[in-house]
Amino acid sequence: LRMKDKGFSYNTINNHKRSLKASFYIAIQDDCVRKNPFDFKLSEVLENDTKEKVALTEEQEQALLSFIKTDNVYHKHYDDVLILLKTGLRISELCGLTVADIDFKNEVVIIDHQLLKSKEQGYY
Repeated sequence: LRMKDKGFSYNTINNHKRSLKASFYIAIQDDCVRKNPFDFKLSEVLENDTKEKVALTEEQEQALLSFIKTDNVYHKHYDDVLILLKTGLRISELCGLTVADIDFKNEVVIIDHQLLKSKEQGYY
């Protein structure tokens, strides 16, 4: 509940809970603890206020692409946005792509990493 008070979303809280639950199951198997305090449904404790994501309609997608293509500022991002829309990639996955990830012969893109950033390491 403290995480909710700090502004974390239901999904973020549930992801943390899921990780802790798995960790405690390992601790049970290793005889470190007897009971898993995270063996409960989060929805029974916290309201799931997650809003359903709605995809762009074909018309909205075309309007967005048309705007980007003709705009003086955003036109340089047209190809990137087109790839994002047509593949469903996350921005970090797109930014992490290298030539080695693209198999032109088989028309396949291999997504096995993202471009990440940290204060200590910068982009990696």
